[in-house]
Amino acid sequence: MKNIYILLFLFFIISCGEKNKQETTTKQKTVEIKEVKEKPTSSQPSEKNEVSHDLLIDELSLSKLTKIDSNFTSVPFYVTLNSGKLFIVSNCKRDVEYNFFDGNYKYGIANDSLDIILPITFDKIYTPNVTMLNCFEIKNDDQVGLFDYTINKVVSPQFDFILPSGSTASKVAYGYNSKGWFKIEQGEFDKSPELLVGFDPSEIIAQLKFDAEETIDNSLVKNYYTFEENDANEGNAVLVLPSFAEYLKLTDSNEYDDFIASSELMDFGTEHVGYNFHTMKKVAKNVFTFFTTVQEAGLDARGYANKAENLVTYNTQSGAFNKVKLDELTEYDYFCTQSDYRLINDSIAQSLQNQYEGELYNWETKYEFYKIDKEGNIISLKSNRYFDFTKFIFIDESYFEGCYGSYVKDYDYKNDKEGNVWVRDHLTIEDLDIMRNEIFAEYGYSFKSEKWKNHFSKYKWYQPQFDNVDDQLTEMDKHNIKIILEVKEKMKGKEEEFTNLRRVMYVAAG
Repeated sequence: MKNIYILLFLFFIISCGEKNKQETTTKQKTVEIKEVKEKPTSSQPSEKNEVSHDLLIDELSLSKLTKIDSNFTSVPFYVTLNSGKLFIVSNCKRDVEYNFFDGNYKYGIANDSLDIILPITFDKIYTPNVTMLNCFEIKNDDQVGLFDYTINKVVSPQFDFILPSGSTASKVAYGYNSKGWFKIEQGEFDKSPELLVGFDPSEIIAQLKFDAEETIDNSLVKNYYTFEENDANEGNAVLVLPSFAEYLKLTDSNEYDDFIASSELMDFGTEHVGYNFHTMKKVAKNVFTFFTTVQEAGLDARGYANKAENLVTYNTQSGAFNKVKLDELTEYDYFCTQSDYRLINDSIAQSLQNQYEGELYNWETKYEFYKIDKEGNIISLKSNRYFDFTKFIFIDESYFEGCYGSYVKDYDYKNDKEGNVWVRDHLTIEDLDIMRNEIFAEYGYSFKSEKWKNHFSKYKWYQPQFDNVDDQLTEMDKHNIKIILEVKEKMKGKEEEFTNLRRVMYVAAG
């Protein structure tokens, strides 16, 4: 009988042990589910294979950081550097949705020992090692400074922007504010930056370039990011362009919160951002001009690639920059993809681009012109003339060449095997006649033929009042009329040779 009681007792002990083991296992699973609750789950969770990036800050560490700084509530990013991992900490609650660095919250930095090395008092922290080696740019109240994370020293925010000393980050940088240019040297952060007298950064600006792919190792990776294998995933990092690019507004956004900095296969996000300055020229005593090319590429439903060109001026005396966007191309643009940007002379810049749905063609080459004054201000030039290059420059025959396309009328997509667009490589004789006559029309010439009366009467600017306007024509007008007539004469009987009229098939993506 004793043996029976002993067996029953042992069975009871084993059963209780199994029950406790099951309860412990259930508790652990509950915590794991809570950890990956950063993204909404699919309607069919059984078909998904979620792979959560391990949270690098656990609850115990959060408590430690909270004790160090009472303002601390979340760790939105980490960055892996040669010195180890650094954590971008914030006073924003983890579960609050907000735009990063929008001015509503403060940020600081903690090291991998979870010690606060930069107080949580800054509006913005930039991608490191772009402006100066071993440094983050930091921002407060629209002023920029530097933080050296190897020695935990700060150059307090006091500049409008900071310029690297060359095409890549080095141990020297230059800050600019209303007092002028200042030299910042690594290892000298305990001293006030040196004010430079007569400093001209033009040669440095001409070398400036940025390539996001070269900064991937310095990316601010989202700490609470969750990768889901069978779901659409966006870029897992934030790319913050340097303060100089932000100051000039080289891109539409200075922060890319969907930057792809992971080896995981992403479905959408920003893959590439880059810019470079080129073609520097001194156009006045104190004014330099530069062109900048800006490129962006990424993933969405079908991928995208954008390219923009800017004209930038810098006044060495006042320190003032001016910028205008000349053109922007995307891979969605039409088959007319010509582009060219140049200085015609020291005061006129020209942009050649392609216009969709123009007045004469569905696609056409179009020119725009900008005046650069002696202070470096950039003024967009406008004219009543459709072919307004005749107003602003002395033209040559190349201005009649380009890409000119028009849809084929009543095109039968089912049965017509030829292209749906007529394309020309040169303006027609009719176009040249419009070009020449609109010069006279702008001066108020009263046309005798009904054709030209009717053509120009549809424009509000046309006010016919003179039988002869020859005395009003400028030397530029006279030169351009002469070129137009010479080319028209060459084209007579050979128009198709000049225009190369042909049909092509065009199908828009999407």
